[in-house]
Amino acid sequence: MTSAVPLVIRLLKAAAPVGALVGDRIEPERAPDGGSLPLIVVRSSSSRQVYGLARSAPLREGRLNVLCAASTYSAAEKLAEAVIAALKDVRAAKVAGKSITVMQDGEDAGTWDESGRTFNRIVGFRVSISG
Repeated sequence: MTSAVPLVIRLLKAAAPVGALVGDRIEPERAPDGGSLPLIVVRSSSSRQVYGLARSAPLREGRLNVLCAASTYSAAEKLAEAVIAALKDVRAAKVAGKSITVMQDGEDAGTWDESGRTFNRIVGFRVSISG
């Protein structure tokens, strides 16, 4: 099963407004120790094969959380808005030979670390992959 994580990372790296904020600091699943801010971490929260009435369909679906981390609240918010803008209109886009559709899932949360040095905004997405 193709994971949605690398496909969404490709989409984000191709989005100029996102790249202007984080460069290539877009990581799968976990931030590197001692990594520079701002950065994005794309995490898989679930995935499943889609089944029709008679058999499995050539469609996979997953839920992702995109963590946008920065040193200030406003920078984390700006980064999250750039991520939402980059992914909001992705419908049947070709990425690495797959057709991918991305929808914001409605989940959206903000967190910060206890020391107050990192502010995060976490945005949820549902991703459908075929091909």
